[in-house]
Amino acid sequence: MFNNTTQDELRTTCRNALESLELWLRSLIDTKLSENFGKDYFHFKDKNGNNLVKSAILKSCQDKVTKEPQRFSRLIDATFIEEIFDIICNPNLYNKYFNDALNEAFPVGREQAKHTFSKIITPRNYLSHANPISFRQAEQVICYSHDIIDSIKSYFIKMNKEKEFNVPTFITITDSLGNKFHSSELLVVGNKRVINSLNTRNNILFPSDELKIEVQVDESFSPTTYRIWWVFINGASIFEIKNQEGNLFQLSIKEKHISESFKIECYVASNKQWHKHQKYDDMFIITYKILPLPK
Repeated sequence: MFNNTTQDELRTTCRNALESLELWLRSLIDTKLSENFGKDYFHFKDKNGNNLVKSAILKSCQDKVTKEPQRFSRLIDATFIEEIFDIICNPNLYNKYFNDALNEAFPVGREQAKHTFSKIITPRNYLSHANPISFRQAEQVICYSHDIIDSIKSYFIKMNKEKEFNVPTFITITDSLGNKFHSSELLVVGNKRVINSLNTRNNILFPSDELKIEVQVDESFSPTTYRIWWVFINGASIFEIKNQEGNLFQLSIKEKHISESFKIECYVASNKQWHKHQKYDDMFIITYKILPLPK
């Protein structure tokens, strides 16, 4: 399988597989635990005072968020792979909250999951410490990772089909100022979702700055099944930004954009004839402050 692959190429392929695995497992944890214990599930305690998430993991994540707040906007984002595996395999959580999503990968259950995760940890540690890995270890990392991801994808697709409206929605929004916003952080105002960036994040731009915003849509929907477009508001007028479709928005800030409240809107709509909000299925508004250059 890897006979013509260099060690550098092998390591890059494995790292990419592990990064994807971490993202999907974090998404699973956040979805299931926030549904059942609220958004602050890291601090949840049962009636006997027992932590839902181990205190050692909580402290580790809190320390990472405090040290690098721009990198980690939520505690779940600060979990590394061993901590992720530990949460998933918690005997009080696995069968009740994670088994359905992981059943395709681990039909035997939690013990099979623990065994598979242990097979991933060793080559992952080798990758982290610049040690070479064998072809067999690379196969394990890549195959196990994709088996787990496919199982979670199948679960989310099934869950989406059971929703009242099975439509594409935004999951995360990141920008070139270092901000990252998750779906759960957006304020809902009527049919619109608002990012409160003016008070909580970096939001100041100047003429000559380059602004980039990238969005991630629920990956259970293929990108060929929806359209994303961008709009900006200038006074009372709304303009669709020409040649700005897709998950990446780019804008060269100019003097005409100077404003206390420069709003950019992003919309997604499926290719179906109907939409959750008549003309679109999901949207958000993000606001920046654009200041004149000092003289």
